[in-house]
Amino acid sequence: MHPRIDEILDEILKTEGGFVDDPDDPGGATNHGISLRYARKRGIVFDLDGDGDVDADDILLVTPELARKFYLLDFYETPKIDHLPLDLQAVVFDMAINAGPERAVMLLQEVLNDVREVAPDIGMKAIAEDGKIGPRTLYAMHQAHQVMGPWLVNAYVDARIGYYRYLAERNPKFRKYVVNRRGGPGGWIVRAENFRVET
Repeated sequence: MHPRIDEILDEILKTEGGFVDDPDDPGGATNHGISLRYARKRGIVFDLDGDGDVDADDILLVTPELARKFYLLDFYETPKIDHLPLDLQAVVFDMAINAGPERAVMLLQEVLNDVREVAPDIGMKAIAEDGKIGPRTLYAMHQAHQVMGPWLVNAYVDARIGYYRYLAERNPKFRKYVVNRRGGPGGWIVRAENFRVET
């Protein structure tokens, strides 16, 4: 793993913070970004108190080290985000933790298809927006990255912000996350903007 990803993980853990049980969060109780919904999908490995079920009591016991381990496995390596160019890895990895790996990859695929539309001379073929990084997505991504470089990272940042605004329009309960995360400074938009690069 590249040291940059280790730094990103440190920042993500700071951003995610400690235990929160917000009734408006569809993921349920969350600690260091590990939600009850995710933990239940993962199964008995998250029965941290050993009582035979996975509930909010187990989420309370999640440590930053445990969160880091599962972030790398399920949000970075398994969805093949580690196969992307390094500058894209960071922003897509952060989105995977924030919105799920499938959504993060679908957003990348949408951006790549948009690039194909506005720059047909690159010679990219349309790719399925299926949330999976396969050979076609990787090929299209490398083609676009060769031509666009940091512009591709910023196009992804813009797509993230657009997605957050769409969520807030669809469900007013999400507005507080878009603008201001859990009563603190920032929000999802600021989180995305942190990955914008100079061009």
